[in-house]
Amino acid sequence: PVAFPQSIVNAANQDILITLSSSDSNGDKLSYRIAMLPSAGSLFQFEGGGRGAPILTPDSPVNDSQQRVVFT
Repeated sequence: PVAFPQSIVNAANQDILITLSSSDSNGDKLSYRIAMLPSAGSLFQFEGGGRGAPILTPDSPVNDSQQRVVFT
């Protein structure tokens, strides 16, 4: 599998919806995990159209079926 890097810019003090993306040459279904936490800000699971549970530890699975998380 190959994860695609992203650069995202947004106004200060607003939530950012991030959709993680990758590919697998074999076409296997992929699962996503947060390998590292941001040095500033916080990550949340995406649930119900916005912030869900906080992501507090590295190696946490991404729960959203469309691979979305919220950064604030």
